[in-house]
Amino acid sequence: MPRLVAQALPALVVCLSLCAGCVFQNLSPTERLKDAVYGLNSETRWGRMDLAIQRVVPAYRAEFEATHSRWGKSIRIADVDITNVETAGEDNESAVSYVSIRWYDARTLLMSDTVVAQTWKKVKGTYGLTGEAVRSGSPALLQTPPTPGGATSAGGEAPAGAETIDDGS
Repeated sequence: MPRLVAQALPALVVCLSLCAGCVFQNLSPTERLKDAVYGLNSETRWGRMDLAIQRVVPAYRAEFEATHSRWGKSIRIADVDITNVETAGEDNESAVSYVSIRWYDARTLLMSDTVVAQTWKKVKGTYGLTGEAVRSGSPALLQTPPTPGGATSAGGEAPAGAETIDDGS
């Protein structure tokens, strides 16, 4: 009997993998958006910027890396709550999500709350982050680190090219 199970197990794994692939192909645009929003915010919360950056459109990646460079280092994320996700436009081509982030500065241990609006565009059947803006609370969460001249840029404003999606076409 154990030999029969050992022989049937690879076939079962392949079958289940194919079935799971079929299920994910049939996700609605709203479900794909929710998956992208949850994935990005979970990955950034736990310091997995290597995975999160894959959910960001190429035109916004440099700004995203700059505004999140302190996350997991001097900024620690205590809690993330996705409060609203809305699609817009024909065929749900764009979307916005609102995320409440509770965080603290590791140097001072002071807790802060920030609500961030994230803009999304549909790219190749899924959604990519195109910009972030602080809607309320502390803007320090998305500030870029000081430059050698001492100036900081208040993050949160979408870069000029954020509305242009590079979909590889």
